[in-house]
Amino acid sequence: MKILQGIKVLDVTAYAFVPSAGGVMAHWGADVIKVESPKAPDPMRFINVPTFRHYSRGKRSIAINLASDEGRELVYQLAADADVFLTSYLAPTRRKRGIDVEDIRKVNPNIIYARGSGHGP
Repeated sequence: MKILQGIKVLDVTAYAFVPSAGGVMAHWGADVIKVESPKAPDPMRFINVPTFRHYSRGKRSIAINLASDEGRELVYQLAADADVFLTSYLAPTRRKRGIDVEDIRKVNPNIIYARGSGHGP
């Protein structure tokens, strides 16, 4: 048994900094679901394929359009029974897409909401 077995992580991230945290959690046994836009997937898929594959190994993935009401509802359904929500998006994008801490905690008040960015708040 791995240390994070039984932990569900919703990984709504891009590039490398925060996706690497999801990769470590998957390596330690967490069930990590990476959410990407169907129209604008994680740029690391194209910029640095080996790094993307490294950080994505062990993760499941789903394409969800966060710009749509249906997409947001799907993310809320996934977050409702997740233990951790990871995001690397900046505050304006999180608010616009309805994935800020307040939005996610409405569907799951006990979720651990972690955000990080290599580009400021």
